[in-house]
Amino acid sequence: MKFSTPFIIILFIAVSAQAQYDLEILNDPALTYTGSSISPESQAIKHQLDSFLIESYTSNDWENSLSYRYYYNENQKVEQYFRYSYTVSDEWINSAWYTYNYDTNEVLTERIHHSWDEGMQQWLISSKYNYSYNPDGTIAQVNIDYWDGSFWQENRRDTYTHDNDGNIIELIREEWNNDTEEWELAGKVEYTVANNVPVEGYYYGWDMFEQEWDNVSKYNYTYDALQNLSVYNISSWDNDLNQWVNFIQSENNYDNNYPYNELIIPFSEYSFRHKRTDFTNYMWDANTATWENNSLGTYFYSEQEIETNTSDFMAADFVIYPNPAKDFIVFDIKNDLAVTIKLYDRQGKFISTNTLKADNKLMVHHFPKGTYFYQLYNGEHQYSGKIVVE
Repeated sequence: MKFSTPFIIILFIAVSAQAQYDLEILNDPALTYTGSSISPESQAIKHQLDSFLIESYTSNDWENSLSYRYYYNENQKVEQYFRYSYTVSDEWINSAWYTYNYDTNEVLTERIHHSWDEGMQQWLISSKYNYSYNPDGTIAQVNIDYWDGSFWQENRRDTYTHDNDGNIIELIREEWNNDTEEWELAGKVEYTVANNVPVEGYYYGWDMFEQEWDNVSKYNYTYDALQNLSVYNISSWDNDLNQWVNFIQSENNYDNNYPYNELIIPFSEYSFRHKRTDFTNYMWDANTATWENNSLGTYFYSEQEIETNTSDFMAADFVIYPNPAKDFIVFDIKNDLAVTIKLYDRQGKFISTNTLKADNKLMVHHFPKGTYFYQLYNGEHQYSGKIVVE
């Protein structure tokens, strides 16, 4: 296993902006596809990660905070996922939507981010990640652009250095300066690797006035006997004390009966050596010198027969045909509840809202050829997927 950027799902509720920036550098899920791939022949039945729930610790109790829902293509690569936020009125609402594009060899080339505009009730495209690779297949560079409403604007880029075994040992982050129209240094992460996994990392910020690197964060990784990532620590640099101080700790639990090649997940073998079941995040309380509860994550899987390429929810609740289509698509719902469908193009632009009639047909003959994403509402159920118009 060659170490690719350590994707650890550690989403911290109520952490500083700097900590979130640190984690973003490490936790790009797209980069994990440069490492091991899932072998369809390894197991007829696999456990597919469908969603996970994050709860935050508030007033001595765990409360819903965020949830994620994943969808995969026929090659078991993540195709899109949605993030939902839990509101004070005890309901889940749209928050973010991510779509993935691959080349003919199923190598990730692009990831597009959309944010939900509650006032406009539609998805708005926000940024995209473009991936380039070295001849040996390792990640070379990631370019991040943001959408200004009319055009794509350069924002930042990450450039990777690998050791002789293909493990990432350095990441250089640069940000685009619109005034000078030049790339400027912003950050750097250096990794220490052992047995093809990271054991330590340091994140530095670039001081443009002093022209030197400043300590920002330190990362430590601990593994169990089966090489599962069991504990992940972040320390922050205290300029007053001139030393590293505790900041965040994450503890992960696994079901070791299911190894990586029996899973369908959007993450690398590095962070999912076996089926991860949950994690708990803690933040350091300097006043009490103790780790305090911060957030809790729980993963939800379903069993999938690889040959069928049909997800559980579709087999149980509805069938879509024909897809691809030229004139119309039928959403064959197995109940009598009303069906409403919202359509979006590949860029996340809202197309239309359709309430289906008794025949459950969605007319598409007037749509330009291409791929469209839908959100289907049927009673209390909400599903998402993709249709193709020829």
